[in-house]
Amino acid sequence: MLVDALKFGTFGLFSAMGGWVLYTDLRFQKIRNRVLLAGLAAALAAYLIALTATFLATVGAPMLGGTYYTWGFYRALACHAVLAAAAALALWNLKIWPAGDAKLFALFSLLLPLAAADIPGFPAWLFMTCLINVFLPPAFFILGRALWWAARQSVRVLDGAWRADAAERVRARLAEWRADPAQPRALLRQVAVHQAFYVSYYLVIFALRGALPQNAMWLSPLLGLVLMYGVGTLQHRLQRGVETLLPVFIAGASWVLWRYGAHAALVAVGRGLQFALTVGLAAELSYAYLSRDETREVKIDDLQVYQVLAPATLELLRSDIVFLGENFNLTYKDGIQPSQLEPLKEWLRKRQAETAVIFRTTPFAPWIVLGFCLTLLLRTDIAWMMSPNSLFSQAGR
Repeated sequence: MLVDALKFGTFGLFSAMGGWVLYTDLRFQKIRNRVLLAGLAAALAAYLIALTATFLATVGAPMLGGTYYTWGFYRALACHAVLAAAAALALWNLKIWPAGDAKLFALFSLLLPLAAADIPGFPAWLFMTCLINVFLPPAFFILGRALWWAARQSVRVLDGAWRADAAERVRARLAEWRADPAQPRALLRQVAVHQAFYVSYYLVIFALRGALPQNAMWLSPLLGLVLMYGVGTLQHRLQRGVETLLPVFIAGASWVLWRYGAHAALVAVGRGLQFALTVGLAAELSYAYLSRDETREVKIDDLQVYQVLAPATLELLRSDIVFLGENFNLTYKDGIQPSQLEPLKEWLRKRQAETAVIFRTTPFAPWIVLGFCLTLLLRTDIAWMMSPNSLFSQAGR
């Protein structure tokens, strides 16, 4: 009875918090800390009640019908909560999520076991199930819009005036490259770094799957991400590109060659290249769409808090490392904060900039709410349902 009461109460809290977060994030582009603190207080109160029931049951005085969580549940809960909080912190640190979204994910992850502790993958994989269900729907949405944008751009080729304008832009860009050969080299270097990352990541996962036992294969993508994040951080610190990923590529290919033979090594490298081309091209197409169709210029006086600066304005900011360090702590994660707005405007005016480029942002909190709803309804992740021949075996999950 107690377990069912906590489950229904958690569903109610999910619904109330999800509805309120949707309203505030869509209208004000802000997740209120007081709402998150209220949800955290409710979650801690529920777990305190559950702990009390467990303790009373172990001493022979069960409460409310005698149903309770075992001590193993709390150990699993601690593992799940730590993994979810670490993932949220990493996504915030990587500038993928603002602080509010990271805190919302961590809080919903803390509540989830109360609503459905029997979801497959709890505790070690449940946080990844939630992340996949949170990120795949918006990824499909953005990719779909990017493909539609690319289709519209291709239709414009039939317009003679557009073709002439495009040809003029191509000639102007080629002239720029001839005048400054460093530009095309930088572009090719960027493409090489991206493709090397995807190939290396695939090889790392392939190698880890061969090294890990059958019941721990689910760790391969997580360990691969941790390793690639470490390599990426080193690459950033050393200001190096594709050569930083070369040891990862060599290590992964060598392991596959030693473990499975030359044929399997060639197949792994080929599949890695295929993975790099498909995922990499989709990512580049989406980035091009976001950079071209999802940005807009605003006058300096019209800049508002929580707007997200686009790369054009960010590059201008990075030219003044002193200002960036004093006002943005050398990083830029959460949109323009209230304390940053006026210094930013004044700095842009001194640079005689009339406009700033910002993204047409769509709040991400609705996708987080949708992702947890999908997790509760599907009891697995979307990728697993879409791919019968997934990298991860059913036994490993």
